[in-house]
Amino acid sequence: MHGKAISALALAVVLISSVTVVTFAQEDLFSARVLAKGKKSNILILVASSAKSTQSVHEIEIKFTQGKPIVAIARGWDSQRSGDTMTFTATRSDLGPGGRVILIIKVSDAASSAFQWSAMASNGKELQKGDVNKIRIREAPKDTGSILPPVTVPEVNVDKTKAFYGDQLKVNGRGYTVNSAVVIYIDQQEVGRSTTDATGTFSSVILLPNNIGAGLHLIRAVDGSNKSSVIQILIEAPAGALPPLQGGTLVVRTDREEYSPGDVIKMTGSAVLDTPVSLQITDPKGGIICGANPQVNNKTLLWDATCVIPGNAIAGRYVINAAQIIHKTTAVFTVRSTSTTGPGGTITDGDPTEDPGTLRISFDKEKYKVGDTAQVTITGARPKSLLDVIVDGPGAHLAADRKTMDDAGSVTFSVALTGSAAIGVWKITGKQMDVEQKKQFIVRKSFTVEP
Repeated sequence: MHGKAISALALAVVLISSVTVVTFAQEDLFSARVLAKGKKSNILILVASSAKSTQSVHEIEIKFTQGKPIVAIARGWDSQRSGDTMTFTATRSDLGPGGRVILIIKVSDAASSAFQWSAMASNGKELQKGDVNKIRIREAPKDTGSILPPVTVPEVNVDKTKAFYGDQLKVNGRGYTVNSAVVIYIDQQEVGRSTTDATGTFSSVILLPNNIGAGLHLIRAVDGSNKSSVIQILIEAPAGALPPLQGGTLVVRTDREEYSPGDVIKMTGSAVLDTPVSLQITDPKGGIICGANPQVNNKTLLWDATCVIPGNAIAGRYVINAAQIIHKTTAVFTVRSTSTTGPGGTITDGDPTEDPGTLRISFDKEKYKVGDTAQVTITGARPKSLLDVIVDGPGAHLAADRKTMDDAGSVTFSVALTGSAAIGVWKITGKQMDVEQKKQFIVRKSFTVEP
């Protein structure tokens, strides 16, 4: 419900008609300007600190004298409601000199609302306060018969307003610049890209990162002309989930605790510095099966990497060694190697959460010759969802990719069978995680290449 309320930020602009400010210092520490967008229910408040300020704001209190607040959000600030008062407390860093923060409050009626505000330092000292006695709605201009096309206001929406981190989310937008690139963010972290069509609309499936904490977050889509829109989403942590990764400490995690030969292992972690992290994975005999040097995001100090477990990997305990300058840490996972054949493909034994579901793999031929190109089709997935595909062939033919399914939940791709090293058995694996059911659907099927 809150996501729908905040999602409509873009239909009207509201300006305050009168602001009374009481200053507790010789220098004006802050200037406040109130704007509102939406269906007469959302107030957007800009709090800007003077560049000449000598103190920082830790807490902002908004007390409504008219109207009633319902819910509020602010990036990097925690919000609490007590009766008619909304209190915002900095969670990342205080509002310093020259800084600014935007507070978004959903109210019963923006046009008839009025409030008092005050800004406090971390020691509780009140730095400044003021009154907003009336908010005047500026109506949309009347149609004068102009032949110019109407101004479109961007709007973004999602297929669900409550999800788990690590879950897939469908993001749709309209009213954007036509044929323009679009970048999708959750808070300030980029999570996806898309392109608008000739009508200014787009649709994209993103993966919610597992480095964000549970709670309310903002999904924002921005196009090449800087048109943007936001919507609120509630992120929940799955049962037993680890806390979000935080920069400043060297940590490495895997997406699962147990794998099979041919699986793709996804590693995420945090770092101490913004220099690459050195990764090495060793098998139970001490042999190195994978190495990587993922780049570290210089803002979040987070990183991610993937590795394909060889098709001939032995069963047992594997160790991930992570190092950054003098900092070192490890993580472990298990590889199992037994498998049985079930309907639609091969299902790994020993894990009741793995299931082929409706996934099916088919080939355009039963057997192939060297030099052929195999057409592989996977069906039965969720429409527009993401599917991990692993191609495990003879010798060094090993590749992993992530495919986007079409509207029917299927995808077709080609595998080139060139060179004498292609002779032998090729195994195709399709994997898809369903967070809500807490199941991983896996289907495998093989074909043979002859001389």
